[in-house]
Amino acid sequence: MLPKRLILLIGGLMLFLSSSAFQQLGLENMAVSVNKFILFPDSSFYNHSNIAIAEGETFELIDETHLFHEDDSQTQKFKWYEIKLKTGKTGWVFGNNIAVYDAKATDLTDKLANKEAKLSSGFYNSKIWTASITGYDAVAANTNPYIEKYLVFTNGSQQSRYIQVGREQVEGKSWVEDVQLVDLNSDTYQEVIIQLNSQGGMSTTVNQYLEIFTLKQDDMRSIFSEKINLGKQAKNISPINRKFFDVEDGSIRVSYIDYFDCKDSYGGSCMEYVTYTYAWDQGTSRFETLYEPSRTSPIVKPLGNNLDLFPGPGLNQTIGKVGTRETLKVLGQEEKYVKVGDQVTKKIYFLVKTFDDKKGFIESTNVKFVENDYSKALNMYYHQPAVNTAQFDANIMAVQYNVNKL
Repeated sequence: MLPKRLILLIGGLMLFLSSSAFQQLGLENMAVSVNKFILFPDSSFYNHSNIAIAEGETFELIDETHLFHEDDSQTQKFKWYEIKLKTGKTGWVFGNNIAVYDAKATDLTDKLANKEAKLSSGFYNSKIWTASITGYDAVAANTNPYIEKYLVFTNGSQQSRYIQVGREQVEGKSWVEDVQLVDLNSDTYQEVIIQLNSQGGMSTTVNQYLEIFTLKQDDMRSIFSEKINLGKQAKNISPINRKFFDVEDGSIRVSYIDYFDCKDSYGGSCMEYVTYTYAWDQGTSRFETLYEPSRTSPIVKPLGNNLDLFPGPGLNQTIGKVGTRETLKVLGQEEKYVKVGDQVTKKIYFLVKTFDDKKGFIESTNVKFVENDYSKALNMYYHQPAVNTAQFDANIMAVQYNVNKL
């Protein structure tokens, strides 16, 4: 019987050799199975072999048909691909079962260039690459392709795990805005954090999601998913229409400014600062709610002394004075548009409450936000209110990472 240390050395050598062979395989010739399937001896459905392929197998791409062929139910069209298994056997597979290397996925390949993932003991220093499936609807008049995009992690034994990170179809599309590899629960293995965007085919709205995946027991699974952007329901809406995520070791803190229609007679929009926290749960191996949402009034401080409080937006009658030593609770806001010649400018007035319970309006340029994650972004906007808030919102970072990236 071989000594335990010698067995470990032999195992490590075999992994090194298989990894070296894998590194020599060009990415442009790679494909991964995204379904279980039976290999065919040629590019047709008439005969099949006894070779069964499991999901997550990686192989070399040898050839492909020039034309797209209908599937056996005649609803979709894909190419046939000839592949070579790591055993040396070859055969054909219909294109809806495999994702092939995609060099055009620049949004991901540029972000992950020359990086290796450390997802588990079996996928430590695994190669990262991008792959896609391309097909067409066989019965629809629309000629646009149907595309699925994948982020693939392949180890030295040519086993792969993957995450779908994009889709293009008639009903709409989805794509990755950002991807990070980090250790969120201090187990020395990385999780995959993805910011995913989606848009309906007939919509101009882009929905954003924060997705986190982990590889446990060779199974790639989602451990967190939440929508980033907020709905637009208030009469006067926030310049920052998204949540702020502070991702730290073992926790995810979420915060946002909630704008909603006021019942008060002044007719503006109410404001509340909302926070809640998720924590890593070892029992469920997921992020579970630690603190339920809390709602408080955003806090501002005056930028000068003897600033006036007014009874209404733009009114000149003074009902009180505030100074730099005071803190004010913001209850809501109201917008006013002023046109001078061809130029339209926007003024915003906050309905504030002092700590001795006085209420009044003050122009947003005369105060600054403090004590929340949005302070910097809010001050940028409210000191120079933009008529078009959409462009301002697009430049605000929604996710901040304070984690071990290994």
